[in-house]
Amino acid sequence: MGTIFKGIWKWIVSGSVFASILGIALYFMASNTAIIISLTFVCLLLLVITCYILYVLHVFIRQSHTREYDIISSFAEFRSDNGVKSSYDTHRVIQCKRMALSEIKYNFKWSGSKLPTVSSTCQNIKEIHSTTPEEWDYAILELKNPLIYNECTVLHFHTENDDSDGKAGPFLSLKVETPISFIQFRALLSYKSDEYKRTAIFERRRFDSNVDAGWETIQSVPFDSEYKSYTCMQERPVPGYSYRLRWEK
Repeated sequence: MGTIFKGIWKWIVSGSVFASILGIALYFMASNTAIIISLTFVCLLLLVITCYILYVLHVFIRQSHTREYDIISSFAEFRSDNGVKSSYDTHRVIQCKRMALSEIKYNFKWSGSKLPTVSSTCQNIKEIHSTTPEEWDYAILELKNPLIYNECTVLHFHTENDDSDGKAGPFLSLKVETPISFIQFRALLSYKSDEYKRTAIFERRRFDSNVDAGWETIQSVPFDSEYKSYTCMQERPVPGYSYRLRWEK
């Protein structure tokens, strides 16, 4: 705030000096012309001060928050009725960390060979980019109601997937880069037989390690035979890890 006040004071002092000189010149002009010039000068000075305040706030916010938004909580759901066709939904509660935010870059990766069909019920899909197998694909989600600093909204991302060649892996994963309240995974597998009772594995792996660290098991997740599903939740997961729920295909 001290920086802002110093900058404003500098503009006020400069404006006062210029206004004094301008006042002497306007003394010899017609009254209407003098009024118009005076009002124009005042408006321009206020515009400059406002732009300066907005610029300083913009720089301060970007230095305080490296990311455009914080993720408060994240929910991921996988659903398949036959083991070939499936859908994936992610709902994230996010908080804006910019002066204004109108669109978001969302990274995703389907482990199968065919690019999924992408949609959203809360945002507009502006662009979709498919990259190499080693890199994240991503979509540009346009917010229907742009956010201002510290405002929250629900981010929704939906895919329709095709695993007819059987190359997709049976898992859900989320990358936790910053502190978050909790994450939740849910896999609905209605094609599983009534006798199926295998447990799934909830695990994590550090993604910023210099070595290729393996997956660390957090817990075993029992199969819900009644609803034919796996569900697990992790409160305050440690940032810097990818978390994954993996089951038998």
